[in-house]
Amino acid sequence: MGLYNLPGLIKAAMAMLMWGDRVRIISTHNGDDNPFNALINDIRADKRAGTVHKITFDDAVADGLFRRVCLRKHQAWSQAAEDAWVATVRKAYSDDAAEELDVIPNQSGGAYIPLMLIETRMAGEGEVPLLRQRWKPDFALVPEPLRHAEVEAWCREALLPALLTLDQSRPHGLGQDFARVGDLTCITILEETRALKNRVALVVELACCPYKQQEQILTYLCDSLPRFRCGAFDANGNGGQIAEFAADRYGHHRILQIHLSEKFYMEEMPRFKAHLEDASLDGLPRDEQCRDDLRAIQKINNVPKIGKPKTQRADAEKLQRHGDFAIALFLADHAMKQEVTAVCTGFQSIPRRGASSSDDNPYHNAEHNAEALEDSGYANYSRRIF
Repeated sequence: MGLYNLPGLIKAAMAMLMWGDRVRIISTHNGDDNPFNALINDIRADKRAGTVHKITFDDAVADGLFRRVCLRKHQAWSQAAEDAWVATVRKAYSDDAAEELDVIPNQSGGAYIPLMLIETRMAGEGEVPLLRQRWKPDFALVPEPLRHAEVEAWCREALLPALLTLDQSRPHGLGQDFARVGDLTCITILEETRALKNRVALVVELACCPYKQQEQILTYLCDSLPRFRCGAFDANGNGGQIAEFAADRYGHHRILQIHLSEKFYMEEMPRFKAHLEDASLDGLPRDEQCRDDLRAIQKINNVPKIGKPKTQRADAEKLQRHGDFAIALFLADHAMKQEVTAVCTGFQSIPRRGASSSDDNPYHNAEHNAEALEDSGYANYSRRIF
């Protein structure tokens, strides 16, 4: 962008919109922190109106750029001539080819979310329940009924007290980053406050947890969430199994099965960062590993995402992390911004085996209380309050 005062130019050009005209700004980048790139990021974060269109040199060649060159120079086109011409152009740009031809700003890289911003959005120490459960690898070899009983006991002892602290009058949503072996499954629950901002209400991390038990824990959490609004799940790879299970159980209108692609990162990550910047997303757990997961988001080829290499060790047992909390928080924030149509008011309880009638069920009442939940032993009910 050769013009020095781009903001002033844009401000003057906006008057054309009142006459029904359009304003188009066409440029290559000049580094990662130039006004043109800042404008693009503001549009992607919904901070200002507009759309972003990316046209690379390869796109232009595919659309016939070299054929047009041949027509202008009265030369015959051939694929070999085109390949040689492309190679010559890229060689001419040398180190600037990525920026000038591939639309990748220079200086892209480093942490996407500044450390100061992360720490500013942290809650006080111990204010956010952070539950970390690790099973041994051979837990998967235990017969499933025994695994179910052990996990049910853990849910009652660990999850139940944390769930009882949630504000029963406020909407909640969640995001899940799935893993089965090596990395961690992370589930982050957000609560919409009375100021209509989202704060982290609970974080659950699971390691070496079999598929059936992940479904069991997810069911316990979702069935217990007050005014459960929406959930977003990492549906890449084996995560698709858990995401589909949740969608079948809670409704495909409420459960988003997200395939984490570069397009999704490019479109949604700027919004996520903007929500941290304007404090509409707050209350992050004051935890070193969660902090470093967020710091693992980097701009790779101008796409803010988690890279392929493992980011850190989870604990002394040498379990690996791969930005797990960052992705779960990113997806939870995305979920809470969705418009989900209310399909029910109140909730219908699911009686436990052996219950005589719905009248005897302590949950057949929208004014659910902690004593009734704890007396149940296992929160086997469904809330559908909007």
